[in-house]
Amino acid sequence: MEMTGAQKMIKELTLLSARTKQPRFKPILDCLRFCKDCDVDHVYRILIIINLLIHSSDRELGEDQAWQARMALRSELMRDGFGKYVPHIVLLSKSDERIGDVYGAFTSIQDDDFNELVARRGEYETLGGCFELLASTSANTAVEPILLSIMQHFMIIPEDVSVRLSYFRLIESCVNEIVLHKNGVDPDFDSQFHFETPVSEII
Repeated sequence: MEMTGAQKMIKELTLLSARTKQPRFKPILDCLRFCKDCDVDHVYRILIIINLLIHSSDRELGEDQAWQARMALRSELMRDGFGKYVPHIVLLSKSDERIGDVYGAFTSIQDDDFNELVARRGEYETLGGCFELLASTSANTAVEPILLSIMQHFMIIPEDVSVRLSYFRLIESCVNEIVLHKNGVDPDFDSQFHFETPVSEII
């Protein structure tokens, strides 16, 4: 089956990344880095390319896989540095209708995918089922000792029901802020994470 233009570009970016040992979206983000405040047309074209790459490279996938593929690409884009350009893009979108439309399309589909992610929480309804899935998908990978360490920390939480309840409320809130961070985009793993909810409001 013939690849779409977006799929071909993703492939070329992947090959370039492998050769240069640089992030896959770096060539596109470098275009934003060298933009001046007056280069509105330039920013507009780059945003169109980003939308095409994220929203058009999944056409052969079923809807159940497509939203996950979009979220993975969007998170990769953010890890590669797109986030630092967002404030300037938002500022430009207030004065340029074209940028407002194209960036609005980016955030609209991002919000839809995030809502789909949140809705999927209901599929994991039992403690045993969740643990079995986590254990099986982490076995014999670098994740396994980390998951074990987390579980070992859980084991030393005091058994008093009221104290344990406070611990788990706090942990659940922290995990919620990390995993469901900024509309489903991965947090910046290279910087310190700042929790937004005061502990007093959680416990």
